[in-house]
Amino acid sequence: MTAKGKGVQAVLKALSGPIDSPALVAASLKYPGLTLRATAWRAQVEAGLAQKLGVGAKAQEAASLTFAAWQGRLLWDGAGGKGFRMGEALKKLT
Repeated sequence: MTAKGKGVQAVLKALSGPIDSPALVAASLKYPGLTLRATAWRAQVEAGLAQKLGVGAKAQEAASLTFAAWQGRLLWDGAGGKGFRMGEALKKLT
């Protein structure tokens, strides 16, 4: 894995914890008042990921894909599914 990938994983690990981020995103679909909060949070996370991945449109696209994969993994893990390794996904995305 590249140094970029390790930096991205560090960002995601720092965000993991007591905050149930998939729940925020899911709730924002049901409660419009949370939509702005979830959208702002997503943009902030993606901006941080993009900084670790480089500059330009490619870094932003990889950040968006990484965010989606991370959220999907957390959601699936929470539902009892067998998650994938984020490091392996990052190798394919970056």
